[in-house]
Amino acid sequence: MKVSKKHYGIFRKECIKWVRFFGLKEWNISAVRRADKDFEEGALAKCMADYQGRIAELIIDPDWGNETVTKHLLEVCAFHEVCELLFAKFAKLAEVYYSKEIVAEEVHVIIRKLENSLFKAYTDKKYGKDKTG
Repeated sequence: MKVSKKHYGIFRKECIKWVRFFGLKEWNISAVRRADKDFEEGALAKCMADYQGRIAELIIDPDWGNETVTKHLLEVCAFHEVCELLFAKFAKLAEVYYSKEIVAEEVHVIIRKLENSLFKAYTDKKYGKDKTG
């Protein structure tokens, strides 16, 4: 499914909300909608950051393939990418001692825990959990 201008607006608004929430004032951040050859397979969005310059792009892929674009999923994607930025310096420092893959995996464990706490309905739907359990 294609990410429309309206979808992008929701993503951008959510990015701004979470950037303000986490107080990421030291970064020059832009949210953009564009194709990027470096998107990981299955990724709907990504964060690219220049740590020294404190410049970051939160990028949403304009083509989600078979994935249905929903407001809720746009909100989760925005939150996830802002969290990537939140942990960016930590991850870069950890790479001194651990491989980039191990650091990325552990950062994603933390982000998924935050998502699961804040976006429970998404998690229940995505993974087929009973909302009463």
